[in-house]
Amino acid sequence: MILAGDFTLIAMIGKTKVKLFFLLFLTASNAFPQPDSTLSVDELLEKLRDGEISMETFEEAIMAAEASGARLSFVAQEELKIDSVSETQIPLYFNLGSQYSLVPQKDSRNYFTFKCPAKNSFGFFAEGVKTPTERELSLRRRGTWFTQNGWGLRAGNFDYEWGQGLILGRGFYPLSSASKPDEFTNSIAFPAFTRYNGALGRRTLENFLLEAFGSFDKSEAHEDLLGAGGAAYFRKNFEAGAMVGSEELKNRETQAKKTFPFASLHVRFKLREAEFSGETGYLDKKSAGYIFSALAKHGFWKSEFVFWNYNSGLLIHSGGPSFGDYRTQEIEEVDFSYRTPRSQTKGFFWSESWRPSDQWSFASRIGFWGPLGEKLNRHRFHVSSRYRPAKKLGIHGSWTKSDFSDTLEARQRWQGRVSTDYEFGEKLHLRFTGEMSKGFLGFRGEALSARLRWAQNRLALTTWGKIGERTDRATNRFYYIFYLEERLKIYPELVFMARLSKDFNRSLSNKPSTFLRVELARPW
Repeated sequence: MILAGDFTLIAMIGKTKVKLFFLLFLTASNAFPQPDSTLSVDELLEKLRDGEISMETFEEAIMAAEASGARLSFVAQEELKIDSVSETQIPLYFNLGSQYSLVPQKDSRNYFTFKCPAKNSFGFFAEGVKTPTERELSLRRRGTWFTQNGWGLRAGNFDYEWGQGLILGRGFYPLSSASKPDEFTNSIAFPAFTRYNGALGRRTLENFLLEAFGSFDKSEAHEDLLGAGGAAYFRKNFEAGAMVGSEELKNRETQAKKTFPFASLHVRFKLREAEFSGETGYLDKKSAGYIFSALAKHGFWKSEFVFWNYNSGLLIHSGGPSFGDYRTQEIEEVDFSYRTPRSQTKGFFWSESWRPSDQWSFASRIGFWGPLGEKLNRHRFHVSSRYRPAKKLGIHGSWTKSDFSDTLEARQRWQGRVSTDYEFGEKLHLRFTGEMSKGFLGFRGEALSARLRWAQNRLALTTWGKIGERTDRATNRFYYIFYLEERLKIYPELVFMARLSKDFNRSLSNKPSTFLRVELARPW
């Protein structure tokens, strides 16, 4: 959903994770880059304490997840204790915007988002964009939902995760916008970004959950038909569920088909201050693998361990844990190929976090993974710490080292980042950030950025800039990014934004790009 804020937030909570997609720019460093940036509930709460997100945004994210049917972990349920809110009114949130290029050869565009919030029994959303090269509007996503008295129905585009995402999860988009032909660009039936496209039904009873869904999508060359149904039994500290289904891939040119059934079983339970969960599955007449996780929390300390083993090479819709070690999988029967980090791999990660006081916190993660039948020879280490010696001054530092491989060569990289922020008062806030990285093929990069924000009454002014240089054996790539933005609260729930931005990248062009963006929004 496109929001009028410092970043775009799409929040969905599945188990102990809140998935946040920062579409404009990343406001915090990521320990484990994946297709989806993931933050634990504790990390989301920390952002709330540090003022990076508002309480309203936090509560909306939780309720949106619960209304969509996602089930929080037992640990998160006890910590958050958020009750559902009943409302009869249906407020409409929206974002209408245009981006104008001040350089003739660059494309301008118009875009929109409409959303009725998920805390109501009925809601809908739609996202679209139009560029001068397209005669009609390009629809990105659309959908609607209805929830009441234990019944739930979603139609259109929806995100879905069963268990820990071993077979069905929020992975990549199988038939992405890049593979859509011109005839589908403006299609209401098959929008550009379609992870699941169809209908999802859910019925919640006292101790049972029943759900079923069907999804159909197609691109210029392929069709993807998917259907599944499952049931789960849950008590206060226990949950177990099973699902069965089938998927059919079809080559539209040759009419060749590939059909494979699947099944999944997942269990999770809580024992004192620890929670354990696991999932195993069957796919295309053989084991799909398994995922196991353990989570413990006590006072200011939290520890988590996750281990996975993906046996199958057909994990098209998997959204389980992984690292950024992508490989291409081929389904020869229908001439279908896709890139995934989740097929034919095994690995684990272990994370620790401490927050003994409001002034100081520390977190670490270590992970190892590799192809099946080989040693766990890829690794990633990450440590970060946040320290606020005074109410107005904060310091945050992080360091990450990765060693991974793809189909071409072994790659190594480390990255360090330090940020400081200072509040001159309630109206003026300043943040400095320095980054340094080094890696494969002589790659090296440094960057400095700063953000200054001033707010008074209904007006907020923000200026942000970043300057850096990346070097490898091929070329030196100097770049800079800068924007000046104003936000005016016209009414208590209506915001106007104007942003003037300029960016330059020597590796792409020797001419800077300049854009003016304007938005009118009622942010949720």
